[in-house]
Amino acid sequence: MITMLGGRDSQAAEGGRLDGDERTAWVFVTAGSLGVLFLAHAPAGMEQVRRLQVSSVVGATWLDVLIFAGLLCGVVVMALWLMRPLILLLSDPVMASAIGLRVSRWNVALAVLAGLTVGLAVRSTGVLFTFGALAVPVMIAKQVCGEVRSLFLLAPVLGAVLSFIGLWLGHAWDLPPGQAAVSVMCVVLLVAHLARQLWDRVGVS
Repeated sequence: MITMLGGRDSQAAEGGRLDGDERTAWVFVTAGSLGVLFLAHAPAGMEQVRRLQVSSVVGATWLDVLIFAGLLCGVVVMALWLMRPLILLLSDPVMASAIGLRVSRWNVALAVLAGLTVGLAVRSTGVLFTFGALAVPVMIAKQVCGEVRSLFLLAPVLGAVLSFIGLWLGHAWDLPPGQAAVSVMCVVLLVAHLARQLWDRVGVS
């Protein structure tokens, strides 16, 4: 977000070309606004938009479960098979390009996979849970990981475990499950951040 608002000298030198974060934000904003416009006059269209914004996993079907199980298996196999080039691509795209990886093709493939997964997740569970599960576990993992490889492995594990805990608490306490899961993630992120700050201070002293 800082690069989007403040810009960088390298961007100016490249003729204002959008970076990855800016392209992602553009796709999200464009798709979100056009989706509402397309559904504005459809029967029950705005009710569907409201349901997605409220974020509930109650509407997920067994077909959704099977689709996501298939996507999970495929992504796990791909991540294990291509872990080294993926880590290099995500951590140092310049080096990846220098050793012969076609970075632009990799980026397109990853963007298509992420867009498909996020789109299906938003339809099934709503915006809040989807983007909470997408972003917060990574932020938690960054508080405890010292390298990209461990973050690459820890973030999805945290997302799965914390989602399960939040959904279980939502069921046990009769709370909205999506919001309960995201709240658990946010609490864990706060605790992890405070613990990291304390650890850094102790280490410095």
